[in-house]
Amino acid sequence: PIFPRRFCKTEVGGYGWMDLGAASFIIIAGLTSAASSSSYGDASTSNQTSVKSIASWKRAMKKCTPLIVIGFVRLATNKGLEYQEHVSEYGVHWNFFFTLCFVEGFMVLWRSRKNSLGNTFSSTPFDGVVAIMLMIPYQIYLSGGGQYFIENGDRKCSSDTSWLSSLPNICNIFAANREGILGVVGYWSLRLLSEEVGRYCLGCKSSLKQQRLITTSIALWTVHLTMVIGLGITNSRRSTNFPFIIWALAHNITILCLIRFVMTADGMTDVPHILNVVNRF
Repeated sequence: PIFPRRFCKTEVGGYGWMDLGAASFIIIAGLTSAASSSSYGDASTSNQTSVKSIASWKRAMKKCTPLIVIGFVRLATNKGLEYQEHVSEYGVHWNFFFTLCFVEGFMVLWRSRKNSLGNTFSSTPFDGVVAIMLMIPYQIYLSGGGQYFIENGDRKCSSDTSWLSSLPNICNIFAANREGILGVVGYWSLRLLSEEVGRYCLGCKSSLKQQRLITTSIALWTVHLTMVIGLGITNSRRSTNFPFIIWALAHNITILCLIRFVMTADGMTDVPHILNVVNRF
């Protein structure tokens, strides 16, 4: 009674207050990343890039290891304590810490690779292009039957399964955790888009930030409504589809825009101390 079911995560499609949670972690990581603090054109030199590339895998492992450990601890405690679980969230064994591991590890490797390509790619909105290139085929897959498989498929592969039939264990793991595994594609794209939006809206002059936040918010809501109403693609947290990541990003940018508007209206030139402390931790 304290927390009505309508506020919980949606199990098929639609919108729920808790649907914003995991996506917001990814978005905030993108907005506050080192790449988001600078505008376009700040690529490293080739020598610096080559040195960084050597250590990129180590940095990725360093970021992933704690998340993997926490993910397995969570899995063991949930199963051992028989804590209530909804497999429609991430699957039978998957949880958000595994998703974070793949997303953050991917970003370390991707940033190193992008820098090695030189100024051409570092001075353009390349992250946004890659995010869209990831989401378009993924959304085509979902619209072509993938969404139905995620929502209604069996948790084990049948004996006549054509793909991965020679690897039944891998096939069963994928079927049991399809929401979490496939959802990584959406969260990768959301992370890339968040960094792109961060560079555009926050990596500019202070006088331009509010204007860019407003225009970006309007643009995101327009794209989302076009997908949902115009193209008839249902918003789905469960598959982390294209409308969902745009919806989550639109919410976060709109809230950020409103916070900045209130601060500007009150004549604040600096972030209030309490917000600064909360933000730092």
